[in-house]
Amino acid sequence: MGVPPNGRVRVIRPGETLRNFDFERHLWVVLSEPTDDDRVAVANFTSHDTARSFCNDACIVLGAGEHRWVTRDTCVRFRDAFLTPLAPLLALRERGALQQHDPLSGVLLLRIQRGALASPLTARVVKAAIESTLQAS
Repeated sequence: MGVPPNGRVRVIRPGETLRNFDFERHLWVVLSEPTDDDRVAVANFTSHDTARSFCNDACIVLGAGEHRWVTRDTCVRFRDAFLTPLAPLLALRERGALQQHDPLSGVLLLRIQRGALASPLTARVVKAAIESTLQAS
């Protein structure tokens, strides 16, 4: 494992995807390195539907096949992106309750990170964590 700029061992990396993180069985993606207070930015994938308020010009749409889990038009739900504490994620993963799926390609991760920064629906704290990650890389 690499060591991020904050000097801590990286245990969950940007681009990793997680399932069973919520009760709706979405796929979640880690968008940032851990913050100074050990939280990571995450956002979920959901079916793309332009009738929904979050599926508009401010979302990133993934087509079938852009990631193994994506089988139809899917958007990244920036409105619900948030910072989550790292410790519970690690505990859930250790117990096998949190499933990891294929990580995103670097190109797809960067596209989603840039989309999150451009979206007016993304919380400022999430944007700050992503900006810090991009500046460090």
